[in-house]
Amino acid sequence: MAVAPPRTRHLNVAVLADLHLGSSRSKAKEVLAYLDTITPDTLVLAGDFIDLAKVQQGKLKQDQLAVVRKVLDFAHAGSKVYYLTGNHDARLRKFGNLALGNLHIREELLLQFDGHKCYFFHGDCLDAAVKYKLSTDQMNGVWGILKPTLRSLVNLRNWVGTAFRKLAGRRKWSLATEVKTNPQAAEAYVEHFERAASRLAKSKGCDHVICAHIHQPKIEQRQLNGEVVHYLNAGDWVDNLTALEYRFGKWKLYQYDADDYPEPSRLLRPPLAKPDKGSRKMEEELMRTLVNA
Repeated sequence: MAVAPPRTRHLNVAVLADLHLGSSRSKAKEVLAYLDTITPDTLVLAGDFIDLAKVQQGKLKQDQLAVVRKVLDFAHAGSKVYYLTGNHDARLRKFGNLALGNLHIREELLLQFDGHKCYFFHGDCLDAAVKYKLSTDQMNGVWGILKPTLRSLVNLRNWVGTAFRKLAGRRKWSLATEVKTNPQAAEAYVEHFERAASRLAKSKGCDHVICAHIHQPKIEQRQLNGEVVHYLNAGDWVDNLTALEYRFGKWKLYQYDADDYPEPSRLLRPPLAKPDKGSRKMEEELMRTLVNA
C-alpha cells in the first residue's frame, strides 16, 4: 500500500539548534524530513548549525548539503532565516551582521511576537558564567565596557589556550560536554544556565529567552524578582531531535518521531526540483563565507 508523505504545516516561527552538520553525530536525514513538512515565516538556527571545522575540511555529506540547500530554499522563497552563531561556528562572528538576501548571520537576535519580546542566542557565552557562578551584572560589567578592546586579546588567549590544550591532550571546557559527561553536576549546571539565560534576557528588556547549547529541550516559566520570564530551549538534532514552533500565538516543543515519516512510495515521491539561479547564488555565497571563516 502506498504511503503518503506528511502534510506541510505553516509556522510563524521555527527554531532549530545544534544540528552539527559535518559531524558524524548529525541526524541530517531526520532534519531534512522535518524541514520538508514545514513552511515557516521565520526560521531561526540557534547556533551550531554547522561544525565549521568539518566544512573547511570539505566533509559535508550529501544529506547534510541537502539540509543547507533546504534552508537556503526557505530564504529564497521569502522566509526570514536567522543563522545565530554558536561555539562550533563561532568564527562566523567576525562577519558581524552579515546578510545574504533573506539569510542573516548574527550572534543574537531580538524579535517581538504578539506583544512579547523574545531574545534569541545560542548560549555558549554563558559557559564562564556557569563555570564560575557569575551574576548577570558581572557578565555585563567590565566586559561590556571594554569589549571592543578586549575582543582581540580574548581571541589571542583562546588561540594560545587551544594550542596548549592540544599539546597537553586536553579539551576546552564546555558546558554542553560537562552536562553530558558529568551526571553528578549536570543538574546544577543546567539550573544555573537556565537562570543565567533568563536573567540575561530580562536585562535586555525581554520576557522570553530562546536558546540551545546544552542539548536539554524545555519550555517553562521562571520567576525573577516577581516577574515571569519564559525560558525555551530548542534542544538539538543529535540526541533529542527537537525544535521549537510558534503557531497560533503559542510556543510548542516539537519532538521528532520516525513513525510520522514513513518512506513514501516512489509513485508518490515528488521529483527533485533543480535549484534556480537565485538559490545557487545564495548557496555559493554562504559556502564561500563558511570556508573563509
